[in-house]
Amino acid sequence: MRPIAFVAMPILLVVAAVAGGCRAPGDGALRSGAPARGATIRLAITDDIKTLDPAHAYDTYSTAVVHALCTGLVDYDDGTRLVPDLASRWEMSADGREYRFTLRPGIRFSNGEPVTAAAFKYSLERVLRPETGSNLRSFFAVIEGAEAVMAGSARECAGIQAPAPDRLILRLKKPTPTFLNILAMTCAAVVPRSVAEKAGRDFARHPVGVGPYRLRSWEGSVLELERNPFYTGDDTGVRQITLETQVDEAVLMPRYEARELDVTPLIPAAEMSHVRSDPQLKQLALEAPVSQTWYLGMNTRMKPFDDVRVRQAVNYAVDRERQARLPGAGVPATGMLPPTMPGYNPRLKGYPHDPERARQLLRQAGYPAGFRTTMWITDAYRRRAEAIQEDLRGVGIQVELRSVAFGVYADTYKRENGAPCWYGGWYPDYPDPSSYLEVLFHSRNISPTGALNATRYQNPEVDRLLDLAERTPSGEPRLALYRQAEEKILADAPVAPLYYEVETRLRQPEVEGAEVHPVWRYLRLARLRKRPS
Repeated sequence: MRPIAFVAMPILLVVAAVAGGCRAPGDGALRSGAPARGATIRLAITDDIKTLDPAHAYDTYSTAVVHALCTGLVDYDDGTRLVPDLASRWEMSADGREYRFTLRPGIRFSNGEPVTAAAFKYSLERVLRPETGSNLRSFFAVIEGAEAVMAGSARECAGIQAPAPDRLILRLKKPTPTFLNILAMTCAAVVPRSVAEKAGRDFARHPVGVGPYRLRSWEGSVLELERNPFYTGDDTGVRQITLETQVDEAVLMPRYEARELDVTPLIPAAEMSHVRSDPQLKQLALEAPVSQTWYLGMNTRMKPFDDVRVRQAVNYAVDRERQARLPGAGVPATGMLPPTMPGYNPRLKGYPHDPERARQLLRQAGYPAGFRTTMWITDAYRRRAEAIQEDLRGVGIQVELRSVAFGVYADTYKRENGAPCWYGGWYPDYPDPSSYLEVLFHSRNISPTGALNATRYQNPEVDRLLDLAERTPSGEPRLALYRQAEEKILADAPVAPLYYEVETRLRQPEVEGAEVHPVWRYLRLARLRKRPS
């Protein structure tokens, strides 16, 4: 093999210098003095936990718990910057195709086994192997030899090497600017081979990892996490986290007021005005912008949305300020990339609320009296969809709302001739514009069924810009390409961006560190702590 030149990747030295198995604390970590020792944190969620196996966890709640139990080479700081986690440092080759990681010394799994580069090699190959059945394996398809493992023709991946206990080498088929973002996902977390192979499918309920917590029990709808005795990071003083699942939203506020919950998963829409008008509750409310954009999607191959003037008319007809004022919404959207996303363009003006301009465009498109259409929704979106329905009625567009179960909704709007328009939202796998613009608007993501590009939008110039950005190393020139692409997408109007979501929760007065992950919108369990009462 010919020699490869390497360049050091920038690292936050304050993080890299900390002992293994930890990350830098959040801005508020331990800033209020010593935390309460032996504290228990009580949480609840309205959904269930589907799996605790990093190879399978993908929904918000499952990954929130997995992230507290299992960690990987890199993670995010308080924003969207990548920092070392179980790696102390890394280097990337000059051609962007090879990464060399050095592991922190002294890292152990929550069962006491030492963590080695071989464990990382096994964990990544485990995700790739067909018998694991992971729907997340395509994230690692860019690694050399991954396809052979995915096809079952090879047990080991040629592009994953562990030449020493503390050294891991990953070789890619092509430069991939988002590869470190992929390694920050929970599916790249390290797990012990001895436990995972013995447990098989049961690993989903009996995981072992390197996080600050380990699973103590999972009985019915209640999970108990306890402090990992082998974790060498900051001690928050919390010894146990109790998580109750499938809790009715209607009982969240009564249970919070009875001090049975330390942090709520949300503030019910019906309670929002009460919280905002109560000085004490308002002070305890947590508002966190998340990387989610809500939008009205339009199938550009179905009449009348095959006419750009109609799509632009819809954009002008929508009152985004009204959408943003609805309980549990956020701030008006001017584009698809939210403010938390690298590449966000604050200069984008978007479409102002201009019903007269909407009517003018409809007349030009041959619909002087408007038209009738059907918007697919779920009941969770009904109040917001009704506001859109009213806006569109004001310019002559009569909209029938068709509310169905989420599975039917998702299957329908992604099909070729499924839904003419729909109310939807999107948040990315990682903080990179490609996870929005390439996924949702590149023509290669159009398919008869299950299309990610559900609007079936196609613009060769946008494809060219997105392809060029994919080949461009991380940095401002790459982000500029995405901004150009977004401007063209907005002009063609396959979607009407509505608002950028802001999540709201309530904490008890003694709870600190209730921070929402900047990328994946869940509560960072590892940072929760309590002041002594």
